[in-house]
Amino acid sequence: MSYLKNAWYLAAWDYEVRDKPLGRVIAEQPVVIFRQSNGELCAIGDRCPHRFAPLHMGKVVGDVIECPYHGLRFGADGKCVHNPHGNGRIARAARVPGYGVAERHRGVWIWLGDKDKADTSLIPDYSIMDDIQDTGVVQDYMRAEANYQLLTDNILDLTHADYVHAGSLGNGSMTKTLPKVWEEGEAVFAHWWIVGEKAIPALARQLPDPEAPADQWLEVKWNAPGNMSLRVGATPTGRPREEGIDSTSFHIMTPETATTTHYFFANARRFQVDDPAIDQVLKEIIANQFLGEDKPILEAQQKMMGTSDLFSLKPVSLPQDVAAVRVRRKIEAMYAEENQ
Repeated sequence: MSYLKNAWYLAAWDYEVRDKPLGRVIAEQPVVIFRQSNGELCAIGDRCPHRFAPLHMGKVVGDVIECPYHGLRFGADGKCVHNPHGNGRIARAARVPGYGVAERHRGVWIWLGDKDKADTSLIPDYSIMDDIQDTGVVQDYMRAEANYQLLTDNILDLTHADYVHAGSLGNGSMTKTLPKVWEEGEAVFAHWWIVGEKAIPALARQLPDPEAPADQWLEVKWNAPGNMSLRVGATPTGRPREEGIDSTSFHIMTPETATTTHYFFANARRFQVDDPAIDQVLKEIIANQFLGEDKPILEAQQKMMGTSDLFSLKPVSLPQDVAAVRVRRKIEAMYAEENQ
């Protein structure tokens, strides 16, 4: 499978990279992420060029990482800086790739392509994650055995909630409503506005009268390659949005391989932010919904498709597919431009 190189991928949440190195495969590239003595992040290839041991099983020594097998040490640029054997000569080939890396919005972002093009202003603006106190933010990581674009489609077409999440996130109202889809620069937006319907169960229980008609909004913003924010809220019909409830979640799909994906989830809310019990409830809800409902169907999809590209199988189109198809076409165009 082909992947964008000149793009920011979320490789980890910040809490995953503390005192020990973290190994992770990103777009089929084995990567090790570690902190230098001053706390600065480094990201380099994880496969030692001597006998291909994983560097993430080694240890950080000052500002470099030491291979666990024969003690070669590598710096932030991927070059070997220490050979403890013989006369200590370092072969020119003793190096691994060095990657651009940045810490933003409680996440560790990696740039697999040309480091000179690794502009941190291109990292999606998820600053709400920084603005809200810790007890108002939930973060989690899960892995799925399905292509990252299938998981991206899953968020860009929220009508699946009426079937996959019936009784929790779906009540039939989304299927009846087509999203408005448009582009701004490299971003794609898909918005659902549902007026005068009973709120979906997850929102209804937070409203003054769960049975009363409500106005709801579900707003997805996609940034390449698989970074999505989802703003969801509801208010009693006819009342301003500010009087209702409002929550922003992040669904970030980072490809591991052609058939596996790192799924990073976060939620930042502006209601009951001082209640840590809500954090745990939200974490359990998303874990149960993804692991028990989304993950099985997505992985079953992948098995049915094998390693075939979606479009090569000539899928039937439905009206709500507009955003997902537009994003896939946009990825294709970006890849073609990058590899001219």
